[in-house]
Amino acid sequence: MAGGRGVNEYVKAALDMGRDRVDLTDGEAVSERVQRYVNLCRRLDMPASMTGLCAALGTTMAELSSRQTPEVVRAAQAVELTLVTMAERKEIRDPIAIFLLKNWFGYRDVRETAITGEVTALSLDEMRRKYGSMASVESRGALKAGDVEVRK
Repeated sequence: MAGGRGVNEYVKAALDMGRDRVDLTDGEAVSERVQRYVNLCRRLDMPASMTGLCAALGTTMAELSSRQTPEVVRAAQAVELTLVTMAERKEIRDPIAIFLLKNWFGYRDVRETAITGEVTALSLDEMRRKYGSMASVESRGALKAGDVEVRK
């Protein structure tokens, strides 16, 4: 990856490229600008990013996200692939990759809970038999139906 000087050159070049704003509905113009942006990234040994892509196109993330033309989708896929590949190669730190993938591409953490065995609901009588006095609060007179009042 390029050092500080390369970063500055990259930022300036991407912003300069975006001064001539691309019509996002013009597929040919989008493709041509995306190719120029990718060539810039390669020349400066910088990773393609959604932020850089938007700068080069002369648009914002919000506007780019609302334009789902085939050319825009393909450009976003190229950025996503670059980011995932760099993360797999450990060319960028995991927390940064996770942050960018979540924010730019909607990745999310998935939590799974495995339940083994049979899950059944016990009747009140079964609970009383199984847990004894713990399930018989009502029978001890501590709590009866109607004892609880809900106030608004």
